[in-house]
Amino acid sequence: MQSTSQVSSPLLAIPGVLASIFSLAIGLVALLTSLASFGRQAEYGYLISPGAGGILFIHLAIAGMVGMAIYLEQEKGARWLQISIALVGLPSLIIFAYFREWLGGIFLIAIAAAVYYSSQRMSSAPLLLFSGLVGFLVAQLAITTLPYGWKAWAIPGVLFVLAGLIVLLNGYLALLPTGRGRGARFGSRLLYALFFSLVAFGAIALLMQVPHDAGGRISN
Repeated sequence: MQSTSQVSSPLLAIPGVLASIFSLAIGLVALLTSLASFGRQAEYGYLISPGAGGILFIHLAIAGMVGMAIYLEQEKGARWLQISIALVGLPSLIIFAYFREWLGGIFLIAIAAAVYYSSQRMSSAPLLLFSGLVGFLVAQLAITTLPYGWKAWAIPGVLFVLAGLIVLLNGYLALLPTGRGRGARFGSRLLYALFFSLVAFGAIALLMQVPHDAGGRISN
């Protein structure tokens, strides 16, 4: 349950919003460029096909949106997003079952369970952290047609994790020194925002240096 002492800020929600946008874009690109890949993951020696990976990225994007709606205390928005992920999830699960994308189906169920758990507890930090970290795992296990391979998830993954940490530590942000006066407080917050932005960019740049051929292959 989110603490009542925490103040929901649209400014602090920006990393989560951007993460959901990038996740949705990556999912759509991966899906639309690999519609013929469903059920062929074993043929290529991977555990998840790029089409299934694209669907999972889309679901992670919606899960991130649910997390941000919970953080911003938009209960109606969170409820509609939950309905959306349920409506999209059911046909996705049927597609996975039809093409024997069993691992993709397990991830899909896990995403739905994470959304349900966070919605029941009205706690967004676990869902945002889950979305970021699970996305790395999905990108690692799937064949990908994206230019940077699995590292394309570096941007939404880092942003989701950053958003989760912001929500998790939100009650402590007010303890940071800000100086006196409105101008001094604004300057201090801007400085902190720039610092955390540099940390995020540094993490993304570091992940981009990881060998791109890593992935979950099926051993022969």
